[in-house]
Amino acid sequence: MQSNEHTSDRPATMRWDVGNLEEASAARAVVLADESGGSWFEKLAAVANQIGIGKEITRDKLAVSATYLRWISTGTIKCVESGGHRRPNGPAMVGRGIFISMEQVQGAMYRHGTDLGEVERVVMRQVHPWLPSFNEEFTNAVPLTRIRDIAHRNDIPEDLKKTIKHTIQNKLHRNAGPEDLIATEVVLERITAREGEYSEDFVREFREFHRELKRFFNATGVFERLDSLRGTLDEETEPLIGELSELQHSLNNLNDGWLNHEGATLRHTLDVCTRLRSYFCAGLSTGMRNDAPDDSVRQRHAWRQVEMSLEEYAFVLLARCNNLMEREKSDNMQHAANVSALALKHIGLSGWKSLETGIIARELMSWTTSTPAIEDGNAALRLKATLQRARRLIESQTRAVMSGFGDAPAQLADAFGLEHHVGATFVESVIRASVAFQLSRTIEMMSEVVERNVDGDGFDPIVPGDAQGVLVLLDRLNPESVQVHGDKDIIAFVSEVDGDEEISSAGSNVKGVILRDELAHLSHLAIRARQERTPLVSALSGEARSKVSTRVGKDTVLNVSSLHTELRDFDGTRDSRESGHAVSHAAVSPTACAMVNVMTCLPLAEATISNAGAKSSTCSRLAIIARDSAAFKAPSGFVVPFGSMEASIRDEERFGQLLLALESVSVHDIDDACSAIQSFIVENLPEREIVERACSALDASARLVVRSSANVEDLSGMSAAGLYESVVGIDAQNVTEVQRAIADVWASLYSRRAVLARRAAGVKQSEARMAVLAQELSPNALSFVLHTQSPIRGAKSVQAEVCVGLGETLASGIDGTPWRFEIDRATGAVDVLAYANHASSLRCRYGAPTFGKVTMESVDYSRQELSTNADARARLGRRLLKAAIELETALGAAQDVEGGVLGDDEAVIIVQSRPQPI
Repeated sequence: MQSNEHTSDRPATMRWDVGNLEEASAARAVVLADESGGSWFEKLAAVANQIGIGKEITRDKLAVSATYLRWISTGTIKCVESGGHRRPNGPAMVGRGIFISMEQVQGAMYRHGTDLGEVERVVMRQVHPWLPSFNEEFTNAVPLTRIRDIAHRNDIPEDLKKTIKHTIQNKLHRNAGPEDLIATEVVLERITAREGEYSEDFVREFREFHRELKRFFNATGVFERLDSLRGTLDEETEPLIGELSELQHSLNNLNDGWLNHEGATLRHTLDVCTRLRSYFCAGLSTGMRNDAPDDSVRQRHAWRQVEMSLEEYAFVLLARCNNLMEREKSDNMQHAANVSALALKHIGLSGWKSLETGIIARELMSWTTSTPAIEDGNAALRLKATLQRARRLIESQTRAVMSGFGDAPAQLADAFGLEHHVGATFVESVIRASVAFQLSRTIEMMSEVVERNVDGDGFDPIVPGDAQGVLVLLDRLNPESVQVHGDKDIIAFVSEVDGDEEISSAGSNVKGVILRDELAHLSHLAIRARQERTPLVSALSGEARSKVSTRVGKDTVLNVSSLHTELRDFDGTRDSRESGHAVSHAAVSPTACAMVNVMTCLPLAEATISNAGAKSSTCSRLAIIARDSAAFKAPSGFVVPFGSMEASIRDEERFGQLLLALESVSVHDIDDACSAIQSFIVENLPEREIVERACSALDASARLVVRSSANVEDLSGMSAAGLYESVVGIDAQNVTEVQRAIADVWASLYSRRAVLARRAAGVKQSEARMAVLAQELSPNALSFVLHTQSPIRGAKSVQAEVCVGLGETLASGIDGTPWRFEIDRATGAVDVLAYANHASSLRCRYGAPTFGKVTMESVDYSRQELSTNADARARLGRRLLKAAIELETALGAAQDVEGGVLGDDEAVIIVQSRPQPI
């Protein structure tokens, strides 16, 4: 099952792809280098010209500006006076303009039509810390007057007066810049070196000036910022400022460890920090009006600065927590889970996937309150699922930072003639200074504890077996990646999969596959690996990934069993070159087809293998079996038989030419050939009246799933699961949409992966035929895939993988893993092998407000009974076992079954069954 619904982290209207983003960033880097002038003010003005009021803000502008601002503020890019006079009120007003522009965009960031999203928000937050303050004291015509009075005092030596006047006062008057703060700190160090050398009043005034200057450059600490807001907050929030200050004072005097007063105070401090930041972020969440008065703008700026300072403070607290846990090697998962939940809240407050961070935080808190000790296997497995979900979230933010900045830092460094490492390490420094980085440390420590308590080695065995070859690193499991390594046998360590790959299509020399991330055991890729007898395993822990990485480039033997995964050198006395058998598909023959001569639709009951393929024929049988079954139901529908596609094609000669070209095209040119024939087919819609007549026989409110039923699908020697398109959630009364869905499924017969799979199986492209199966879409609360004979325990048990919502989430194997159960055939006992952690599900609800539309919904497993209630798991296990046994008996062999469970009466719906590869 595969949905044609697509989701993305960024809005559909986003213009910037990787190519033009890099080009635009390079152009802006050159502009800044050539035209920004010499002084700090003029460099700020250059940024304002990029993202100031009235300017269109884009990702590349933000990336270059954030990098540039940091470098001019830290002295990486030198600022020199250019002869003009720019008092602090000049840069203050420039900073105000940049701030207003970003805040207005941020408030509108998720409105319809905006081109900005979460990635831009991540980059935008790197701009704020380097803008000058524009509080009223800095926008006056003669700002920072205190230093003028100090320079004319009569109670300090003449040489000190001259130093202050010429190095600080006059410089600020001409061209304020970050270097003035450094000069002030040098003088402050001089006048405080020996107590009593200078008058207390002078030292006090100079300290106050130093604080003013720090405020101007936004260099004050979190407690100074909070203190400045005392008396302006509500009665519940105001006391938290004092509490946080007292807690920090206590921490300064504590050193008794993670499980004692120090650890408890750290966790309490982090909690108060989080509550305070939540208050300020809530106040900032509404955005800023275009006509906001000056006082509102200044308050918003103060709140933005304080919430970002609280984020930095949380980073420091989390670092101290991690250092204590690492030093003491603590196995207290409750404390670690609490800390992780708070870290997740901070990531959400920064604007990164706030719904997802909140859900994972709730899952962690639910685990701490509702489960036994980590030594309990089920408790460890449930926590393991949540930690894997948290790790994916962290990785998504890391990728966002990398894509958000792109090559901008390197290009800017080149434009200014800086050393290469300055630009090359910039993004890494941003990542390592984030709360997400500290959370990753906590998650890794927790994962190691969990692995010890589930008797795991950090690997998740999917398909047992042995293989030998050179271990190589691949970005994707596709022919292009494999061909780089020639004809030599390889074991592929794959960075990213979508769950629909076919190993033999990637290359017959791929003898074993190790995945970097989790994968559903009954996903399409896993089913094909099992059919091809190719060992498949996921390396989930850091230790496991490291073990694999150390063998890249080495001749390696991979042994995958249900209990252990081994990677070792080839041993001539133990091993042979016969490991990693590839299955020959030469014996695979497409089903003989009874082709119709005109476009037509048939009731599902009339489907046979010869007129509509094995899938449709089986679904027809399922509907018949279900009539008398107490174990399951089956959906109604219709089929578009073999020959209908060809009968609908208006230019047969052109179709023949495209098909002939596809037969012999090289892998290098296959994308163009597939695209050409697919585009041609979708232009040939099935006849409207015939489709309308078929739809009229269905329920008026029905939504459809329109699926493939090819003659090279659901065969004992070639399942081809997931190779072809499924279109989900089509309104049966919208005939045009049903026509398009049928054409899309026809066209998927010639998708790249389908063509390569048939080529690997020795099947001619001209022998492949496509029928279409349209079934009423069941609004599943849960969906499942069953193997009636467990790949792990054989005929003694049934293996089930279950997800929330529709099965498209499950079968593709993306975005996490499902619940994985072994159901004992004799007793019905349910053994949990894994808990679900898909971040989202596809749902179809026939009531308001969606009325049958397929929507994407986030999943909170703290509210899912299969995660929290053993009785619910046992109840589902009994129902699935009953259906599995009945299906296996009726169909005469072990089955690979897809179905769902309705929410109200927990009725089991079977939508598909095929022979199970054994």
